[in-house]
Amino acid sequence: MDFYDCKFLVGYLVPADRSLVVRQGDPTFMACKRESNAIHCDVIFKADPDQQAVRGNSENFTVIMDSPPLLWFESDNGGIFVAINTSQHAVTLISRIVDRRFVGSQVCHGMYTTQFESQTFGHQ
Repeated sequence: MDFYDCKFLVGYLVPADRSLVVRQGDPTFMACKRESNAIHCDVIFKADPDQQAVRGNSENFTVIMDSPPLLWFESDNGGIFVAINTSQHAVTLISRIVDRRFVGSQVCHGMYTTQFESQTFGHQ
């Protein structure tokens, strides 16, 4: 999954003139493998086109709805939700970010392809 358009909405936990901020997020890639209702994904981040990709965490997910063409799954800790429309090759990710100074949400939109489609049509 190639999440090429990401936005962060951050609320700071201190009084400030700009305590609610929208920021551009980094492009994110997820390579996933499904076994029944369990999905395991490796996450890769890339801040800009000239930067070498940085491997992030691996996440485990559970399928919560599989009604073709829709597939929804969420991380085991409930912090990440992914919705895929397989017939439109579209995917959206929603995640929570929590820190001592702020809380926020990230929403990303991107392209979904299977491994076969990626290899056949040259998607990376």
